[in-house]
Amino acid sequence: MKEVVQFVLKGIVKSKYLLFALLAMIVVAMSLLILNQQQPSSTLKEFESTVLNDKSNLNFIIGKFLLRESELGLDEEQQISLDSLLIHENYLKEIIQKVRSESLDFVTEQKRYIEEYQTYTEHSDVIVHSRNNFFDPLDKIELLEKHQLPYLEEKTPWNTSLFTKQLFQIFFSPVIAFLFLLLFIYKYISDRDNQTFEFLKLNSLSPTSIYYGYLIPFIIMIVGYAFFAALLSFLPVLLTGNINTIHYPIDVNLIGESNLVYVWKWLIYMPIGWSIFVSILLVFLMALLRMRLSMGLTLTLFASLPLAGYFIFTQFKFSLFNPIHLIFFYEENLLSLNRFIFYLLLMFCLLVLCLIALYPIFNMKNLRYKFNYSNSSQKKQYIPKKKWKLIQFEYIKSKRKNMVLFNAVILFLIIGGTLIYVNQQYVTLPKKYTNIIDGLIDTRMVGLSNNTASLFSMETESEILLAKGEFVEGFDEEIASVKKKIELANNDIKHLNEFYDEIEKGDFTERFNQEVFFVDFEHIKEISKTLQNRSGLNILASIEQNRILDEKNITPWKVSYLLNTKFYHPKEFINDEIYYKVAKANYDQSVKYDNSALFFLYKYFDWNIMWLALAAFVILMWTSISAEYRPTLSKNFLLTKPISFKSVYVSKWVYNLFITYSLLLGVLGVTLLVGIVFGGLGESQYPMLVYSLENYNESLLFSFEEGIYFHFESLLMMIVKSGLLIVGHVFFLNSLFSLVGRWFRNQYATIMITLLLTFSGYFLANYDIEASWIYLNPFIYFDTWNVIDGWSSIEANSSKVNFVYGTNVLFSGGLLLFIAGLLGRKRK
Repeated sequence: MKEVVQFVLKGIVKSKYLLFALLAMIVVAMSLLILNQQQPSSTLKEFESTVLNDKSNLNFIIGKFLLRESELGLDEEQQISLDSLLIHENYLKEIIQKVRSESLDFVTEQKRYIEEYQTYTEHSDVIVHSRNNFFDPLDKIELLEKHQLPYLEEKTPWNTSLFTKQLFQIFFSPVIAFLFLLLFIYKYISDRDNQTFEFLKLNSLSPTSIYYGYLIPFIIMIVGYAFFAALLSFLPVLLTGNINTIHYPIDVNLIGESNLVYVWKWLIYMPIGWSIFVSILLVFLMALLRMRLSMGLTLTLFASLPLAGYFIFTQFKFSLFNPIHLIFFYEENLLSLNRFIFYLLLMFCLLVLCLIALYPIFNMKNLRYKFNYSNSSQKKQYIPKKKWKLIQFEYIKSKRKNMVLFNAVILFLIIGGTLIYVNQQYVTLPKKYTNIIDGLIDTRMVGLSNNTASLFSMETESEILLAKGEFVEGFDEEIASVKKKIELANNDIKHLNEFYDEIEKGDFTERFNQEVFFVDFEHIKEISKTLQNRSGLNILASIEQNRILDEKNITPWKVSYLLNTKFYHPKEFINDEIYYKVAKANYDQSVKYDNSALFFLYKYFDWNIMWLALAAFVILMWTSISAEYRPTLSKNFLLTKPISFKSVYVSKWVYNLFITYSLLLGVLGVTLLVGIVFGGLGESQYPMLVYSLENYNESLLFSFEEGIYFHFESLLMMIVKSGLLIVGHVFFLNSLFSLVGRWFRNQYATIMITLLLTFSGYFLANYDIEASWIYLNPFIYFDTWNVIDGWSSIEANSSKVNFVYGTNVLFSGGLLLFIAGLLGRKRK
């Protein structure tokens, strides 16, 4: 084994690519360092904005106190409140001065500032600040004082341990892990094809020595990479003498509760956890390669390992024996609970056990799993079946089988990744809830400040009038009304703060709607009786959707009962800062999520992920006539002309369609089953909003404000239409690819020109989207969900841009392109 280890290590060390990799790491680190230095200080600006807002609120309250004191005097409680606010204001002034001098060293002032505000709240019922207006909780300030640390520039660091953590998140990411595994596969297969293994066997080396001899150098290489990356990331901290910043605390959310975790825990955990994770995957990958399975099947089995870990995590939450936590889901489950060292030791033991358990596979001689199709294709002459001979020929051509399996893996990663992302969005709903509550508290604070201003003015004016012996009828009632509003606002804020602390992971949407939005189905139905068609589309669509949900007894998706239509999407107001903030707040409050399989399909189509899948088909799998102009055996076969050139053209066109539809159906089916396991099938009759420019059905509703019609269709029907539209996308794109392949002799040129035409067509279609002929442009229908829900017709101002026209244009256009390639003259 020692000889093999030395042999492999020598080859790695002498490789010129090793130097390139080290230079690339240095360039990444230097670029990020320079970028952070050049970017504005985000933390400073946020602190300044927050402090100025706090100071403006204080000035307002203090001004009213002083006005009242000059006119009428203050009682004892009010005087204590005023004195506390004046001291509070002094601390804020000191903080502002330090922030404007680009210093974040105001921990002491911040502590006194919070303590003084607590004194104020003991003597006054008027709330000045919401919970999220405080920079940090008191315990974080105490930790900073304990380690003599200032606040740090958290978003654009460059000379602290936060910069090291930022680099760690790049160097020890899943992407880098994937590149390492690809490098290992390349090295292993190239040596195997070059008969290096046979050469080592001739030198009396056992299979165990050979395969462990290949495995150990790569594990050493992983450890060496982790050490170099950690050293490189620590250099700015070491050179500037800021090593003490490893004690800086960062918030971590644990089941709705905020915990403070020191940065040094990340800096210990990330490189070690990443190294163990990649090593475990490397061991399993080595075992699969040792079995000499096809590359497609090897990658399929290998990709199932992290997926299985994620599935276990979603179903059973955190498990000490699940390696997926080494690189995902470790923050709240390990760092904040101080058990990460034990977990790392456990995972290291698991790595050792994997090496021992797979010893029999590495030790077997001539180990190879054989399949009938592999033997027949390699040892027997090809004898085609009576039908579809050319399509069979396309499938058995060199590397075609592996390419199909490889595309299946890529497709599974694209669709499965979407499923995992959707599921993660559902899992993180508690965080969305707390963000919404923060926004609501801020809104209540604005109303509280305004009402407090009115109260001070009215009380002062009332007492002055009374002192003069004058009386204004109804003045007392107005003062009592404002006091009632202040009391309600204070109680509302306190209630929201209490509910904020109660949030835990789980299903509590109905309670959330009732306690935060004060909205339930009965309230929605009452609104529907009075508003009718006099409101905007947001209200009207919400009323109608909730009526259908109530009628069919369907549980609404998280977060709220309210529906935010695309007319009020934040991107529509991107050029107006004020309206953008309002639209963004409303949009965030109405974002809905579910973890069911049908909801996943809805998001897959809504986000238009099919673009990635189609690009993978074009680049990696589809074949055209261009491929036959390369100096291969199939070229010589075609030159003999035993069959017509057009027959080959048709067979390739049919092969592309058949393989693509089969892969899409198979992978989507498997992913759908996984989604059902995650969150069930979902509600097929869930009502989805559909826009329309004209009234083509008596059941359509109308919104006067936007001037459009709308109705609701079931989620299942929308998904079926989206699926049919994607079938049309594949049909059209395959015909375009085949036609371009007929014109060009190079397969790579065919791929690039097809993609260029597709992206250019899509860009031009959206650039002049209101053209009268736009419904004839097939690329306008590549926005799958926007076409299905009618939004594309709204943007194009044409009712013809719809599902029916889309399928007709895509299929008829694809057929015309196919016929054009079929009738075209063969280039000589």
